[in-house]
Amino acid sequence: MSITVQPGSISVSEHSLPLSLHVSDAPDLSTGITCVFGNLTEVDGQVLGSQIICISPGAKDVPTIPVDQ
Repeated sequence: MSITVQPGSISVSEHSLPLSLHVSDAPDLSTGITCVFGNLTEVDGQVLGSQIICISPGAKDVPTIPVDQ
């Protein structure tokens, strides 16, 4: 199985962005998929053939980074 993700990276200041995962040689995903972002949040992914769309965590789900870090 192989997975490619677009965009390849996002800034910590960007929230609720769609992430597109292209999957090849994966098992049947028609029953659904959950996108997990570390210990921050989980969202349902949308499966469109070999593509999965996940929305990145919203601002309320991302911890604030102190200014001095």
